[in-house]
Amino acid sequence: MARILTQTDALLGAMKQYEKLGRYASAFPEKPYFLFSQCARLLYDFETARQDCRLSATSKEASLFDLLDRLDFGCLQSFDCERQTAAPTSGQQFKNESEWYRFWFQVIEATGHLAGTDLAELRESLLRCVGAHGVLVSKLDKPVRKAVAKLFRTTLAGRLLVHTEWVLEDISGTIASLLAGLGRREHALAQAQSLVCALKQIRRYIIWHTTATGPYAPNRRHCWGRPGGLAGYRLAGKPGTLAIKLPDEGGTIACVFEREDGQSSQPFSWSLDVDVLEGNHEKALFETWSYETGTPVHAPSDGAIPSAQWRLGSVEASYLEFVSQRAELLLQALAQHAPHEPIIIALANLLLTGAEGRKAGHLDWTYVKEIDVMIQKLEASWRPLLPRRVESGNR
Repeated sequence: MARILTQTDALLGAMKQYEKLGRYASAFPEKPYFLFSQCARLLYDFETARQDCRLSATSKEASLFDLLDRLDFGCLQSFDCERQTAAPTSGQQFKNESEWYRFWFQVIEATGHLAGTDLAELRESLLRCVGAHGVLVSKLDKPVRKAVAKLFRTTLAGRLLVHTEWVLEDISGTIASLLAGLGRREHALAQAQSLVCALKQIRRYIIWHTTATGPYAPNRRHCWGRPGGLAGYRLAGKPGTLAIKLPDEGGTIACVFEREDGQSSQPFSWSLDVDVLEGNHEKALFETWSYETGTPVHAPSDGAIPSAQWRLGSVEASYLEFVSQRAELLLQALAQHAPHEPIIIALANLLLTGAEGRKAGHLDWTYVKEIDVMIQKLEASWRPLLPRRVESGNR
C-alpha cells in the first residue's frame, strides 16, 4: 500500500503539471495516452491490494470503494501491469497499453461526473495515434497531432484531468487513513512515507493553486511582463505589488499589479499565455521572489522590502486544512514510537504554522522551503524508524 501511495503521489504531480502547463505546449500532445494508462494500472494495483487485505470501507472511503465495486477489472487480468512504450521483441510478453488507456475512460464515466458520449472524441483522438501492439506511431501526420493538442486544451479535457486527479487523491487519502490507523512499530516506515506524500501534496497545492503576491517593478524583461499600451509604459520600473495566479481553466496567467505610491487606487491587470513559463511555473516564481527569503530577486538588498506571500481564499484554505488533518493523523501515529524526537516536534510546529496561516488567509513565502526541509529530514529518518529486526534482515 505504501508503494502504491508513493506512485500515486508521483502521478498526481505529473497530472497537475500536464493539466496546468503541459497540454498547452506544442511538444508531445500524446502524453495523456501514458498518463491515463498509468492511472488505470495504479487503480488496478490498489484494487488487488484491497482484495488481498480485505479492506472494508469506512464513511470516508465509501465513495471510492463503491466506484471500485462497479468496475469490471476482469477485462484487465490478462494484461501485464508493467509499462511498455515499444513493440515487444521476439519472446517477450505483449503488454497492451491501449487497454489500460481505454479502461481509464470507463473509470471516469463510472464516477458519474462526465458522460461517456462526451469523452468519446477525446478517447478516440489519441487512439488514432496508436499503431500495432498499442504503441504510439513514431511518425504521425501533423494534422492528427494538432487535432489531439487542440482537443486536450478544451474545457472538457480540463474537467477530465481534474476528475482523474480526484480519483487519485481518493486513493491517496484512503491509503493514508489506513496507515494512520496502524499502531505497530513495523508500520512506521510506511507511515513516514505517507506523511511525506501528504507534505508534498500540500506543497504542490500551494505552488499551483494559491495566489503568489509580492513586491514587483513591472519590466518587459521579466517573465510576468507589464500591462500593455500606455499604462504599461507609465508603470515601467514603478514599485508596487504583483499578484499571480493560474486560473482553474488553465492556458493563461492572471497578473494584477497595484502601485506602491498610491497615485492610482485602480489595480492594473493583464494576462499572459502559459508559454512564457517554459513549462516550469515554480522556477519562474522563485526567479521572481527568492526561495530562501521571499524578497525580490532582481531588487537590491534592502531590509525594508517586504517578502512575498502565498495568499489563500476560502477554497484554498479548506483544501489545505483537509490534507493537513491527514498529515496530523499520520504524525500522531509516528509520535507513538518517538514522541520526543526532534523531527516529530518540528513537524508538529510546521503543521501548526500552516494552521495559523490558513486562518490569517496567507502563508509566509518560506513555508514551501520549510516543507522541503521537513521532507528531506523525514526521508533521512526512514531507516531509524524501521524495527531493528527488519534492519538486520536487510544487511
